[in-house]
Amino acid sequence: MFQQSYIFGYMSVAKIKFFLLKRGDATTAGRKVYCRITYKRNKAEFFTGEFYPEREWSPNMGMPLKQDHMFAHLEYISSKIRELKREMDYKGVDYSAKDLKNAYMHGGTSGQEVVLLLEFVKSEMGRYGERKSEYSMGTMKKYGSTLSLLNEFLSSGRYSKLVSLSEVDYAFISDFDHYLLVTPNKKTGNRSRNTVNSYHRKLKKILGQAVLKDIIPKNPYSNFKLRDTSVRNVFLNATELKSVIRLDLSDEPTLDRVRDLFVFSCFSGVRFGDLIELTEKNLWTGEQGSMWLSFIQGKVNRQVNFPLLQAAKELIQKYTGTTGRSKRLFPPITNQRANIYLKPVIKMAGIRKKVSFHCSRHTFATTVLRENEIPLQVVKEWMGHSTEKDITLHYARLTDGAKMDYKRKLD
Repeated sequence: MFQQSYIFGYMSVAKIKFFLLKRGDATTAGRKVYCRITYKRNKAEFFTGEFYPEREWSPNMGMPLKQDHMFAHLEYISSKIRELKREMDYKGVDYSAKDLKNAYMHGGTSGQEVVLLLEFVKSEMGRYGERKSEYSMGTMKKYGSTLSLLNEFLSSGRYSKLVSLSEVDYAFISDFDHYLLVTPNKKTGNRSRNTVNSYHRKLKKILGQAVLKDIIPKNPYSNFKLRDTSVRNVFLNATELKSVIRLDLSDEPTLDRVRDLFVFSCFSGVRFGDLIELTEKNLWTGEQGSMWLSFIQGKVNRQVNFPLLQAAKELIQKYTGTTGRSKRLFPPITNQRANIYLKPVIKMAGIRKKVSFHCSRHTFATTVLRENEIPLQVVKEWMGHSTEKDITLHYARLTDGAKMDYKRKLD
């Protein structure tokens, strides 16, 4: 039976006490129950995986007020830690409070360091960030978002931020998946299945490194299948694109600039993140005086070179000399603000579609290239896609305009 103070173990050597974590909001099951081990004036704490109602807990005793199932469970934890301590004493090894904690959390294997999930993810991200030739800023931003969401998930109540890699299993991944799907993004609302899968793939890769480093025996994603849903890309047809181009925005300089950036991408396929980084150094003159654009795509870290269409060339000329010493082709603006200002432009053009800036890239591939019967292989190279599968998945479908052209031929 417990001593009156409910401080377990050898009083002069080690102390084991339980407490409720007061930080953060309590869940419906109560507050998190933590264990604190004090040994040789050092402390180590860990989440027991349990929750308990605060009103039924004695802070002074460090235990539930009544001897229920939780009381028995905490007694079991205490006895296991005492057992591990006796084992270490018998072996004559030097150990600390942290070693006792690690031995308990690792299932009784004393002396083996527990690797925490969040710490490992942060460590791997740091390594990726140093390899700038392999991981672009866009890719690292996606890894950062994955880490933030993982942090939010672990703070939501079901798991502790101290969860170790060895505790990450199929159930954990499934719970994380559910959290991402049902917890809306504060800015954009509910996440799509494909967006959720993109976060999963980042975490899956990092956990794969844990397998290669012999930290865990198997990737918990091995049985968790990531299946993307088929989506139809939003793009402007030829009539809608002309409506945007013909808008008189001379009294709205910001809207005019955003419209021009959007139209430039509609006639070049350049992603927004790459577009705002373009400078005069990315331009060169080819055969017969044609203007070419050459740059490394930030998202996939791939070099692309292509001749500019006349409409895109005219927009570059419009902004020549307006960006000062930076020599950028276009004035700076953030993606978020560009999308905000794009909405009234699309509305003024009488278009009812939900259009984002990225739709310009789909417009270029579908309306400008595919409707002019440009082969998929050429579209692939122009867009900077790495595989045939990527381009076929997005742009192999016939547009309504193409269908009508074929109908007229058949008639």
